[in-house]
Amino acid sequence: MQRFEKEGIVFWMDFSLLPFLEGTEIQIDEDTGEIEVVNEGLGIGKLRGNFEDRVRQVLDEQVNPMVASHGGVVSLSRIENGEVFLRFGGGCQGCGMVDVTL
Repeated sequence: MQRFEKEGIVFWMDFSLLPFLEGTEIQIDEDTGEIEVVNEGLGIGKLRGNFEDRVRQVLDEQVNPMVASHGGVVSLSRIENGEVFLRFGGGCQGCGMVDVTL
């Protein structure tokens, strides 16, 4: 993880993931102050709600449709200190490719 700052906002990011984020925009809603992440190419709708709601939206719209084709399912276990813990089930349980898939 590396720290960088853009327009006075501090971000932490694993730069090895940059190729997967091409076309992603991070916007701040001036009325609510909420951060919005938008990437039309990923097929994820506009992320709304609190952090937990947004994580669930990504799992429902992007992750689970892909892993379901292999009999798998990914669910949110918990969020602790800004870290997301996921539970892998179905075909994902014990699969040696889980690190590659996600």
